[in-house]
Amino acid sequence: QQQQQHITMWHALGVARHELRLGMTLANGQCFGWQRHGDEWLGAIGEQAYALKETADDVLVRCLNGTLEAALPPLRDFLHLKEPLQPHHRAWAAADPKLATIASAMPGMRILRQDPFECLISFITSSNNNIQRITQLLLKLRAAHGKLLCTDPLRIYSFPDEKALASVAEEALRTMGFGYRAKFLQKTVALLNENGGRARLLSLREQPLAAVKKELLSFEGVGPKVADCVALFSLDKHDAVPVDTHVWQIACRDFDPTLATKQSSVTPKIYDRVADLFRTRYGSHAGWAHSLLFAAELPQYLPLLPAALQEEYKAFSQSNKESKVKLKEEKAAAAAAAAAKVTPGKKKGDNSMASKRKSS
Repeated sequence: QQQQQHITMWHALGVARHELRLGMTLANGQCFGWQRHGDEWLGAIGEQAYALKETADDVLVRCLNGTLEAALPPLRDFLHLKEPLQPHHRAWAAADPKLATIASAMPGMRILRQDPFECLISFITSSNNNIQRITQLLLKLRAAHGKLLCTDPLRIYSFPDEKALASVAEEALRTMGFGYRAKFLQKTVALLNENGGRARLLSLREQPLAAVKKELLSFEGVGPKVADCVALFSLDKHDAVPVDTHVWQIACRDFDPTLATKQSSVTPKIYDRVADLFRTRYGSHAGWAHSLLFAAELPQYLPLLPAALQEEYKAFSQSNKESKVKLKEEKAAAAAAAAAKVTPGKKKGDNSMASKRKSS
């Protein structure tokens, strides 16, 4: 009887394969709260716990701690199902045949509409981190300070809200493994609680991108990239384009080779130029296009691309590695040459009386 009830709880979302694939959407680095369990994806939205499962041409859902009637609207909102992918794919294909090839090889990758507080905390945590470690840290945070929602098939917790995290000491976050980010998280939570809490973040959905970024940049641990991630993945800013060295390299290769410089990091000028190039080419949903291009070169998705495109990307990656090595060698040689110009026994910039007497 229990097994039969388990089966009858499944509900078809009625979403075509080209509009949503779970592995494409939940594991590409835009969210960190979903766990793979067999052929299911388990996670929480608010205080609703879900199991999701793909079929050949649909996605099935069951709620693990409530009714489908209550659980379906938040899920549809989270999955951003009001935004169909296909019109955007057609528009991007007209502007970029390569992106059309990628979209065909990687169907159903879409941008989520996450809770902005969870998204903000997640991307502060993402600094100098990888997807697996970010996921584990945030699972610890849920287990320690969230609400237990269900125990079968896994223990699933809600994400703690800003009030729950307000009482968590920096040292406790460090003990969990957040490291230097612990201070950023604590200060961000405090500032948010002083200025309207989660409701304040939700109000940013009504503001233009520039105003949203200005507000987000006021939080500790939030730079331009994190601000754009939060804007894109939770605040309806579809034209937000997070830029890092990987995205900069994509822009150099596909848009404007003159962007390539001997800089090892993304300067504010480069950041803005790259984001503008994406917006010029892909329009109002440039951030969605950006995420597809970014994911295409991740190890878990690269094998899905046509062989010729895989080889192109691998060659470009190898070329970048070689360029980094060469740049490092050039810097080392320049430093050695500068050191050789300093008179032996005299430190560069030494203006002491003893040094002057020795040289006179």
